[in-house]
Parts: sequence; C-alpha cells; structure tokens
Amino acid sequence: MKRHFSVLFIGLALFMVSACNQNEEFSFEGKSPTSIKVLDRKTDKLVNEVTDQKLIEKIVDELQSADKETTHNIDLPNPELTLAIYHKDEELIRVGYYKRLLHLDGGSGMYMYEGYLYEVKTPLPSSTYETEASS
Repeated sequence: MKRHFSVLFIGLALFMVSACNQNEEFSFEGKSPTSIKVLDRKTDKLVNEVTDQKLIEKIVDELQSADKETTHNIDLPNPELTLAIYHKDEELIRVGYYKRLLHLDGGSGMYMYEGYLYEVKTPLPSSTYETEASS
C-alpha cells in the first residue's frame, strides 16, 4: 500500500510541475493554429503567410512550454516582425519576432510577447520574410 501511495504521490508531483510550466497565453482554448501571418512591425503590412502545419505546431508547442525572461527593465530594439497566429479566420494572438537570436543574461530567444522574451529558438525560414527589396 505504501508503494502505491508513493508512486501516486510522485506522479501527482510530476504532473503539477509540468502543468506549472505551461504558458497559458498560448493555449488558445483548444483551438489549433492553422496559419501564421508574418507582418512588418512598422506598417502591419502582410509579408508572407506560414501554412506548414509541422512548423506551426513546433513553434506553438515550444512557446507553450518555454521559459521566459522579462524585458521590462531592459532597453531592447523592437522585434522586426509581428507574427499573427490564426485558427482559420480568427486571430488568436500576435507575437513579436526577431530575425536573429536575441541573447539576454538569463537566456536567449526570438519571440517576444507582452514584455517577455520566450526562450524559443526555432526560426522561421528566411524565405518567409526576405524579399528582393530587403536584400
């Protein structure tokens, strides 16, 4: 009986630890993202659209479980791009995106949301945002 209780306790503890590491802002109430619109941050003009479901799932999964670093007291440049994550025609969230990995004392990442840098290093393919005009 003690053994069963110990296993149950350990399982419950592991569940609680994993649940605490979820970034709720990226749960989307059960809606699966279907596309990511890549927007110019300054003009909000559509640059491209990502529809590769494997890439979208990878980015969203990493954002959901990523550690994050506050940037509230740090002077940083704004992200070059905005990623608007969609479920069909419904915009779920907008996230800032740095084209290059941004390094802070506590970690590094490419995705910014509400004053936090999310330690996600999965890049968008450069063909997603590079154009002849920006080359």
